[in-house]
Amino acid sequence: FVTEQEAAAADGAVLGADFDMMRFVSGGYGYSNVGGIVRILSVGNSFSRDSMYFLSNVAKELGLLVEASYLFTGGETLRGHALELAELLRGVDLDSDGNYGSYSYYYPGLVHDGQEAYAVDITSAVESGVKWDYIMLHQGVEEVGTKYSYNGDLEFLLDYIESATAGESKVFWNMTCAMDDLTAHKGTAQGLYGSQEAMYNAIVDALDYAIIGENARFKDRFDGYFPVGAALQNVRGNAQWTAVAGEDGDNKTTLTRDGYHLGGLSGRLIAAMTLANVLAEEEGLDVDLSTLTLEKVLGWYKEDAQIRANESDLAEGAHTQGDVDYPNKFTLTQDKLDIMIEAVEAACAGAPTKIAAPENELTVKDTNGFDSELIYATEAPLYARFPDMEVLENGDVIISAVAGINHSNLGEKVKEYMTTGA
Repeated sequence: FVTEQEAAAADGAVLGADFDMMRFVSGGYGYSNVGGIVRILSVGNSFSRDSMYFLSNVAKELGLLVEASYLFTGGETLRGHALELAELLRGVDLDSDGNYGSYSYYYPGLVHDGQEAYAVDITSAVESGVKWDYIMLHQGVEEVGTKYSYNGDLEFLLDYIESATAGESKVFWNMTCAMDDLTAHKGTAQGLYGSQEAMYNAIVDALDYAIIGENARFKDRFDGYFPVGAALQNVRGNAQWTAVAGEDGDNKTTLTRDGYHLGGLSGRLIAAMTLANVLAEEEGLDVDLSTLTLEKVLGWYKEDAQIRANESDLAEGAHTQGDVDYPNKFTLTQDKLDIMIEAVEAACAGAPTKIAAPENELTVKDTNGFDSELIYATEAPLYARFPDMEVLENGDVIISAVAGINHSNLGEKVKEYMTTGA
């Protein structure tokens, strides 16, 4: 640990153990357990990591010391978090994976095998003895626009957090962004919603339905939200961005490194600015993002790259998007940074609104080409059933169910087997 004075004087220097990732979310002046520092924990997936990657660096420029931590399981949803928590509380391995904790846990100063802690459960972080000022939740990217996925799973998690923290932690929602149209991800924006714009509108609808709308189901359970998805969409919709980002390829894909993971000098920076803006205002500070300069941001990123040793050919101003596995090039310029700041300020100024999107009639289909329709859904917190139903010619009814928000389509597959034997 370091003192608060040492932390404030560090000016971005890396302190403590040298291990992957946490030096970034700690902003170099973490590894402390003293007053005057805002501590935030996110329970989520890679979007938590991406959102917090440069949070402490940005927050410091706004006059706020932030210690950012997160529980991370790749692609995890509210359903998955609820299941993991229930397994632990009930002492039953419901998904038969052999453990009650499948998260990686990143916390400033925590070192496990030189890197991070694995197979951690939710309670180990929430009830670790750290006084969390904020706890953040978000939905998985493929489910984020399906409003009925904000159900008893979320209520179960909120009940636990309120009980475990005695209501002393503020609970915030992180608005996930819409995927790029050109993503190679298995659930593309087009495949799920018809277009990137339609996916964003579905996210806005879900946010209004569950979190921030006048009659939102969980409105009274949250103390605020981070409009990260809105900030990224503001950049995508900025005509100037199309001009200045053309050198990096399609302007719709420059904010990510693979279509849905945030880019290192684009998406991650926008997310960090959004979180820092909201946190600083929440802490009563006057916010001026214009204090972020290109020189400062490139300095953070170069230090990041040098420590990770992932980019040996780092050129002045030209950087990969933050991970060696995703070599998409993106060059940050002052013009681009100005557009990002403007987009974040607009997103933080009011509730997200829907945008113009192509009209698409979406029908869920399985690999065999059968059309499906969701006819019934029950509530969480655990093993909620979302059946598909098929009626055979002889009057028999086949119902299948899966613990997820999408169709299992098993009913149709059984029907096919019973009629064709294949």
